[in-house]
Amino acid sequence: MFHNNERVKEEGHCTDLFKREAMRFVEENRARPFFLYVPFNAPHGASTFDKSARQAPEKYLKMYPKLEGRKAEYAALTTHMDDAIGEILAQLSQYGP
Repeated sequence: MFHNNERVKEEGHCTDLFKREAMRFVEENRARPFFLYVPFNAPHGASTFDKSARQAPEKYLKMYPKLEGRKAEYAALTTHMDDAIGEILAQLSQYGP
């Protein structure tokens, strides 16, 4: 992952890191018009830097006890991303149109 053209490695899921940075950007720029593009890699790409680890947080995997393997992972990653988008939208709505 890169931040300001410098390669960085952080702990956590990319979905959470992307959400954090998007929300930081909104907070810092809320007083003026802006364009925000948040290209989540979920559910298609690795969500953690350790590709051998589970890619979906356990919290989201537990939501789909009847699914197994890749289907459970896909559903969990999609739900995780949906929650992150919801948080960003909620933050945006605080500041009006």
